[in-house]
Amino acid sequence: MPAKGKPYHSFGWCSHPQPKYPPQNEDVTMTSYEVVVPSQPPTGILSVRLHPASRLAMPEPCDGSRYQPVGTGNNPWLVYAVMEYEQFQISAESEYCYNGRVWWSKPRTGYRGSNWGWYMYKFEVSNTSSELAVRMFARRSDAEAGLQTVSLGSVMVHPFMENRPRNRHGYAPIPVQGGTGKVSIDISYLEKKVPPLSDTEVWCVHGEMGLGDLVYVEKLDTNRSYGMKTVPMAVDVTPESKLTHRVEHPFIAPIKFAFKSSKGLSLLSPLASGGPLYHHLQRARRFDVGLARFYAAELLCVLEYLHAKHIVLAHLNMEDVFLDSLGHLSLCNPSIFSLEVNDSNKIVPGTSAYPAPELASRNQVVSQTADWWAFGIFLYEMLTGLPPFYDQDANKRRLNICKDPVRPGGLPPIAKDILIKLLEKDPLNRLGGKNGASEIKDHPFFENTNWHDLLQRKYITPFKPHDAATEFWPGMSEYDSDRERRVEEKIENGKVYQRVVGAPWPRCEWNQTGWVRDGSAEDDSDRPSASTTEDYDDGWELVWDPTSYRFNFRNRFTDETSPGRLPDKFSRSYLWGIPREPPAVPPAASDPACRPPPLGERKAALEATLVAGYGVRVFSQILGHGNDLSLDFPILAYNQPCRAKEGILNSDGYFHEVQLTPLEWAVEHSRLDLVNLFLAHGADANYTVEWAEGPALVKAVRLGSLRLVEALVQKTNRVSRTRALLLAVKQQHNAIVNTLLANGVQCDFEESDRPLPDRRFFSDHDTTPDQPTALQAERFAPPLLLAVTSGNADLVKALLAHGADPNAPYHGIRGLRRDHGGSGLKVAASFTCGRVIQLAMEYWQHSEIDQLLLDAGADVSLPHPVWPVPVWPVGGHVCEPVSRAVYLEVTAGLEAAMALRKRQREC
Repeated sequence: MPAKGKPYHSFGWCSHPQPKYPPQNEDVTMTSYEVVVPSQPPTGILSVRLHPASRLAMPEPCDGSRYQPVGTGNNPWLVYAVMEYEQFQISAESEYCYNGRVWWSKPRTGYRGSNWGWYMYKFEVSNTSSELAVRMFARRSDAEAGLQTVSLGSVMVHPFMENRPRNRHGYAPIPVQGGTGKVSIDISYLEKKVPPLSDTEVWCVHGEMGLGDLVYVEKLDTNRSYGMKTVPMAVDVTPESKLTHRVEHPFIAPIKFAFKSSKGLSLLSPLASGGPLYHHLQRARRFDVGLARFYAAELLCVLEYLHAKHIVLAHLNMEDVFLDSLGHLSLCNPSIFSLEVNDSNKIVPGTSAYPAPELASRNQVVSQTADWWAFGIFLYEMLTGLPPFYDQDANKRRLNICKDPVRPGGLPPIAKDILIKLLEKDPLNRLGGKNGASEIKDHPFFENTNWHDLLQRKYITPFKPHDAATEFWPGMSEYDSDRERRVEEKIENGKVYQRVVGAPWPRCEWNQTGWVRDGSAEDDSDRPSASTTEDYDDGWELVWDPTSYRFNFRNRFTDETSPGRLPDKFSRSYLWGIPREPPAVPPAASDPACRPPPLGERKAALEATLVAGYGVRVFSQILGHGNDLSLDFPILAYNQPCRAKEGILNSDGYFHEVQLTPLEWAVEHSRLDLVNLFLAHGADANYTVEWAEGPALVKAVRLGSLRLVEALVQKTNRVSRTRALLLAVKQQHNAIVNTLLANGVQCDFEESDRPLPDRRFFSDHDTTPDQPTALQAERFAPPLLLAVTSGNADLVKALLAHGADPNAPYHGIRGLRRDHGGSGLKVAASFTCGRVIQLAMEYWQHSEIDQLLLDAGADVSLPHPVWPVPVWPVGGHVCEPVSRAVYLEVTAGLEAAMALRKRQREC
């Protein structure tokens, strides 16, 4: 062991001396200690663990037991904490709440280490004088109240500079400031040298990920996200020792790491945990004047600060602007820190899609007025939803910047005025061109803004975003599918097999994809089936032997007999390991002729009859032995290859046992005669054990049987009928779609139909008889969505004609692929959440389908749909953002199409 007072070194890690705790048998008394650290320690990791908070002043009492999930039932408030250290924020969601006491959940990502480590939130340390702040809030999540956030107080801790009381458990409660109660915090620190960026054990460079020239980087040992920009060494780079001291501003993400390479100097700044501002703009479509003014005012403070240091940003991009968990703006542009600050203007290296006219024409010297143009572009996009002068072609866009006047429509006069003055093409006449930021602050648009309080972050932010930094990047979520996987199929013995290219073909005994058929077929002639006519007689009948108390089958034509009960090894009960009901024992004293067949024997006979595939005569005999035999129970099962989420068959040989009711068995075997018989004897068409596979109508659609669909559609409830319609549209079976619509099937699900999203912390989806496979949210997508993505205009017309909502929302739709520019390459759809009209424009720009939706009333100005149902322990579904380039292209295309339709109607 090392000498007392010296760090303990192990594999490059070292920890500071730990405080002495009182012996376990002593009273829990508070003692003071001071964490001993070097005066200027090397880089390291600060780990913070939140223990339960007590006596918090909740807006409403937390009703229910300790184990009632927050945000549900009578407890609509979701408590969360925002921890901040060196301008880096992490949110901790509450897991349980009871009587003012809150238990915190695990971090969302990075389940590494021991069980205790699961609850550790990690910060990079570069300055031991910084303060750890823990701010607690309660967020009301019910749809009626909207998004309402209440502060519960805060706790401030100096991890390296103050004495903190401890007890034998290693932590002590700290009083909450600005609220009531106490919070217990456990803090530890480990020194660790920063490895090179090439170390893939620590760093993961994901690429640009739709962030312009900002590269997304993940640090795996702390699960923190960073934005990186690489500056060529040819530029005037400041010495490394001064990188962290040149720029310090509350609305600028600080520099955290710097790496030299042959490509230049790579600089990394943390990405604020609230996500990109453009994502929130996508969800709102456009900000109201008050919200846009708030973000513009904070950005104006940033530009004023940079100009005071003679730094010209020149290339202000929307992709560089983020929100933190408290709702404040955070500019992430590490290139700012590469410049030497002196008395001459320095231009931050980078590119802009909307440069000032003097930069676009390249005939004038760059000055600070270029930033006021970029500021105007930024404000314009927030207020209208699109940047001015937009064109997908960069050359045309530059031409628009130099030639076209700005036309902000549909805005208040005061907003129009500031935009016109900021987007003045002559830099000398541009607002801010003479007196800088003060000239813009004096504009009536910013009237009543308290600039001092704004800079001190004292303003109550109008919006506190959900902590979703790691949710915003494709591939980061453990539930995201591999979008670039290529899939191939083969047909063997009439069955369809699928695999990921390079993987072995799965073993398949019976494939739920069914028999290969033409999707437009209107009958079942292409699939073999048993008899479907009630007058067919195969000679088999059921015989009850009251002496042996058993059923037997006998063929009248051949006098062949067989037992009326399956052997145990073929029974569903045997397959599931459930003790099977033993054969009935006859009463000791009774007339054998008066002994009726018991219920257990009739169920066993029904099971054997289904397996044997006898004619309807035998089934009628079984059902005729009394009316106490319910047909709504699982009776048989078959092996289905287990499928991954995107529908690819697993290749590990594992099969999922799909349970069937008698009615579902009849559907699976195309026995229309039995379907009619079972329905006539009270079978519930809505009953199923395996909701992911049933009920009977869904199975009939999957098989493509029009006759079975006609027999079942009027017996099925609303939700299952719409699910069947969704499947028929997916299969592009026009005849079945038209049949369902003709029978009054509703074209859209209701909001309450959708189940909760996946629980992030509990992913056990094992299927048992008592816990069958649950329905996932993607099975409740609007049927119109799949009609649009398939490019089937006839189906789109049919659905719209029968009341399909052209503004239907959807969430979490994965696996959709579209052709990329006619190249034959399939790429993943960008709008995994949104409205149908957006996906239509992404797939089929300016096509007949787009026009059909617009004619039916599709409104491109509606805000992004919100999944209002809270999810424990996370406070709701987080929609994945669309890359800004795709979003702008789709939105501009939709607005142009809307404008064209309006002009056509006026003419």
